[in-house]
Amino acid sequence: LLAVAGVGTLAIGFGAQGIVEDVMSGFVIVFENQFSVGDYVIIDETHYGIVETIGIRTTSVREFNGGLFIIHNGKIDRLINYSKGHIKALVDVSIAYEEDVNKVLALLEEICEDLYQNHEELFKIRPEVQGVTRLDPSSVNIRISCDEDAGSKFMAANVLRHRIKEVFQEQGIEVPYNKSIIYSHEPIKNAK
Repeated sequence: LLAVAGVGTLAIGFGAQGIVEDVMSGFVIVFENQFSVGDYVIIDETHYGIVETIGIRTTSVREFNGGLFIIHNGKIDRLINYSKGHIKALVDVSIAYEEDVNKVLALLEEICEDLYQNHEELFKIRPEVQGVTRLDPSSVNIRISCDEDAGSKFMAANVLRHRIKEVFQEQGIEVPYNKSIIYSHEPIKNAK
């Protein structure tokens, strides 16, 4: 009987160890304010989304594909919280080598100023044109960055890209894309 009781106590102890670990981790998450409901987080470099609930034993994260990821609090090993302070929204713009870089930089500055003045709900700080960041085989790449909160990051980047496309189209600025040029030589008729 003592041996059976000892084995039973040991089994319950191992089973309860996971529960105790989850509960203690849950208290640490809440008391240290590591993340909150509504925060944009990445857990263990594979699951990312918006925190929906923080329970005593588990945390639920709604992923951007619609799935609900539920993880035991004791299993959260690495966490990145993008909702603490500002995060960078980065927009990379590619132009053809034939374009005048200074003209494009001036246009991008105008776009950033216009969006900052007319979309205060998205752009708390004026977007910054960082200049040429890369020279690829078929394009010159220019980067624009702006500090955003997690909720505005994607919308701000989308609005910025949309406006850049409109202005580039109006100004005839060529954005590089894959092209195929086919040359055809027709035989000359009545050649002597």
